[in-house]
Amino acid sequence: MFSARIITNRESASVQSRERGYRSRVRIVSKIPGVISAKVAGSQLYTTSISKNKQGDYINDCSYPYGATCKHTIALTYIIEADGQLRSLLDMSEKPVVQEAEIVKKEKKRFN
Repeated sequence: MFSARIITNRESASVQSRERGYRSRVRIVSKIPGVISAKVAGSQLYTTSISKNKQGDYINDCSYPYGATCKHTIALTYIIEADGQLRSLLDMSEKPVVQEAEIVKKEKKRFN
């Protein structure tokens, strides 16, 4: 299960402390199973994401030029950690389960 510490432990305490001012600047732009992406306003608008690969590892990325694990990504980790729905969605590394209504609809088409 996702925890902010998984990502924050990749960076120094100095960088970790700078993220606090960025939490209110995080705007989620994409939520799909296994990947959460956001725009974070800093001196520029940065694109950052956290994903879970098939091996269960969490991968982070940011357009910030000084590295993928940065204050913007760490701010996103805390947003995800605080939101149970985002955490659950991130931990889904495969496609979501097909809803029962979709199955019924497909079955009707097949028999008509």
